[in-house]
Amino acid sequence: MATISLVVPAAGCGARAGLNRNKVLVPLLNRPLLWWTLHALCDASALAPGTHVTQLIVAARREEFAEIEAAIASPIPNASSVVPGAVASSAPSAAGAPLFSFFHPATSPSPRLSLHLVEGGNSRQQSVANAVAVASGDFVLVHDAARPLVSPPLIERVLRAALRFDCAIAALPVSDSVKIASPQPHDSASAQPHEPASAQPHESASSEKTASFPVPGDKGVGQARARSSDALAMIAQTLDRSLVYLAQTPQVFRREILDEALHQAARDGFAGTDCSSLVERLRDANGRQRFPIALVAGDERNFKITFAADLERAATWLQDAKLQDARLQDSNHGTLA
Repeated sequence: MATISLVVPAAGCGARAGLNRNKVLVPLLNRPLLWWTLHALCDASALAPGTHVTQLIVAARREEFAEIEAAIASPIPNASSVVPGAVASSAPSAAGAPLFSFFHPATSPSPRLSLHLVEGGNSRQQSVANAVAVASGDFVLVHDAARPLVSPPLIERVLRAALRFDCAIAALPVSDSVKIASPQPHDSASAQPHEPASAQPHESASSEKTASFPVPGDKGVGQARARSSDALAMIAQTLDRSLVYLAQTPQVFRREILDEALHQAARDGFAGTDCSSLVERLRDANGRQRFPIALVAGDERNFKITFAADLERAATWLQDAKLQDARLQDSNHGTLA
């Protein structure tokens, strides 16, 4: 039986969503966004055969510990309509145990799922590292706190692939053409070297239309200038979209692999955009990737809440899901199929 530690980094600030607080604590259908994410992860039907979740580890800012504890401890008025197979235990926590260790999947072989709250870092990567440091499972499943619509079938698919390949992530294929931007702005003058300068229309410095855009590779810090008010950048290359995927979470790794990748990145001063980008960097003496990572079919509904409008979209999906669950219970006289 492979044991799983669930890791949820939740130490963000919600800046891109235009919020003055951590977006995972913002109400979504009268409950904190984080509540929906955690209860989705703890759905007993999400477990792949031969796996057992033993830990749920949330990395958060220390000043938000109390609010997150309250969000997690929120009572479940109708657990089966939100998280099939999940119940809340009325037994008080033992002295020294996590404050919110009351929750456990009803079908779990263990009487209790251990929940932990650890202090997050200055980056998502550091928050994950702090959580992995207290993880004890054979595998670590990392899931964004701001993806509350993750489904049990998706979690099960990624877990199943990780059991086979040691590393697996959810991902979506792209349907649009994918362009790589040039690191340099386009120079319209150099593009027409044989045209006399006198033939060029005169533009004063005050009338010249310009637009700024981030230079690829500088993480948006530097700015370049283009001669068109509509130009974001210039195309350098078109990628084969059949080879391009958009990474989602959950991402699952053998614990020792992810732990090594996190430590190696810290030593190198490397900041990745997700956990898989850290594992990809682990190479053997011949420069070959040591731990291939399986791509598993993701879900378009499993989007990350980044902007304010995403909250409305998530609420719509959740309302539809709750209605479907209610209808299912009615058709089965109050029991789930």
